[in-house]
Parts: sequence; C-alpha cells; structure tokens
Amino acid sequence: MYKVKENADGSVNRFKARLVAKGFHQVHGFDFHETFSPLIKSVTIRIILTLALSYGWKLFQLDVNNAFLNGTLEETVFMKQPPGFEVTNKSLVYKLNKAIYGLKQAPRQWVDRLKSTLLQFGFIGSKSGSSLFIYRQQMHTIYPLVYVDDIILTGSSTSLIQQLTDKLNTAFSLKQLGHLDYFLDLEIKYL
Repeated sequence: MYKVKENADGSVNRFKARLVAKGFHQVHGFDFHETFSPLIKSVTIRIILTLALSYGWKLFQLDVNNAFLNGTLEETVFMKQPPGFEVTNKSLVYKLNKAIYGLKQAPRQWVDRLKSTLLQFGFIGSKSGSSLFIYRQQMHTIYPLVYVDDIILTGSSTSLIQQLTDKLNTAFSLKQLGHLDYFLDLEIKYL
C-alpha cells in the first residue's frame, strides 16, 4: 500500500509504503486460529475520565507506531510476493516471521504483546475489561486505557506516568501526543 502524506498546505510531507497481507485469503485453523479486536466499554472510559476530573489528574495520549508489527506469529504464514517486488522466479513466496497489517491474527498478537509487556512492568489487568490496566506504587495509581494503538494515561503522579511512558518507548516506538484532546469521538476540553 502506497500513500502520500501531505502537509496542511498540500505540499508533500513524506511518502509511505506499507506491506499489507491479503488476510481474506487466510484459512481458519490453518493460517490463523483466533481473531480478536479489543473494545473499550463506554462505562470504562467514563469512569477513567471521571476519576481524572475528580482528582485533578492530567490525561495523556500515546500512539504506538506500527502497532501490529509488534506481534509475533504463532502460525506459519506465507505470502505471495507483492507487485513490484517480485524476484525473477514468481513462484517464490515470503515466510512471515512477525505479524503485519492485513493478517487476521495481527490485532490479537499485538494485544497479547502489549499486555505481557505491561504485566512485566508490574501492571495488573482490570477485571472490568481487557483494555484497562492498573499500576500501584506506594500511594500512587496509574491507569492506562488501551484502544488498538492508542493509549490514554492518567493517574496520581505525572512523574510516574512519564517513567511508564519511557519504559513503553523502549519496548515499542511511541508518539507522545501530549494532553488528551480527542478519543473515540469524545472531545476533551481543559479549563
């Protein structure tokens, strides 16, 4: 997939290329076993936003660059050579070692990797949903809320949030988007 990213004035910012698998050619039980798309319950979002508002906590937003490329495949998956990148022998295929966009199992593999990383950092998974994690250190609590490749962070210690962000950035490539402005059709206004 090729895309031209433009600036606001219409000039070219950069050219993007992404290798995408034709996941619709995958066969259940052969190329993948399970699919998964984590959803955040609207009540969970409201509770986290209410906690942040009630305690005067700051809300931060992170974006994981190329999130699905962080998943490790459990199945053996082969892919045809993409147009324009064939070697002379067109019968050759690529064996994928990592998940890529388009694979049916890519979202599950990404979420599994993120979850295991957060658990290694000392977080616990919330019983109310797979998208909320909790971290407690002495008198401080941090809540990361995950929606695919977007992470919302809030908690009682801004320095602890920054430490977590730094640790996550060593495991994954992150874009720190600053204070939360928009999230799932919600606009956040600060007074």
